[in-house]
Amino acid sequence: MTDPEQQTWWRTTRGLAVAALGGAILLGFLLFVAAMATGEETVLALPVDYLLAAFVMPLVLLAVTFWSARRQVDVDREHHMSED
Repeated sequence: MTDPEQQTWWRTTRGLAVAALGGAILLGFLLFVAAMATGEETVLALPVDYLLAAFVMPLVLLAVTFWSARRQVDVDREHHMSED
């Protein structure tokens, strides 16, 4: 691998990591704000803020993780760094 190509790969990988982390933090903050806005509302006798924290947040983090992993595979293949 050439040195400029490796630098491009690292720059892209670093940007992807920052985007995934930033996206997860932003979505977590938005879910927190949504949970605070619901007040005392309940669904199936459970507070809505609890449901958002217990069920939605892990799904959001899982989606961000899978998006990041899929994108990293594409970046690796684009720069000939894949394990295939």
